[in-house]
Amino acid sequence: MRWKAADALKQQVPLLDYLQAQHWQPSRQISGGRLMGLCPLHADRRPSFLVNPSKNLFYCYQPVAEVPVFRRGLKLGEIAL
Repeated sequence: MRWKAADALKQQVPLLDYLQAQHWQPSRQISGGRLMGLCPLHADRRPSFLVNPSKNLFYCYQPVAEVPVFRRGLKLGEIAL
């Protein structure tokens, strides 16, 4: 049941909208509509954070974490299930 709630939340909260509400700005757009920017999960000097808005996923090349939007919120303590 917990994952059903998380999946429903994922459908309601587009990752890009959530990130922009947190003041994240992409530094460039790459192929397939994907966006690259500084990672909000750690101190970053070069863009390592890839966002795929169509799949509602992100990938960080530093800690190597590809997770849906709700897991990012869990990681930052913003969402409690």
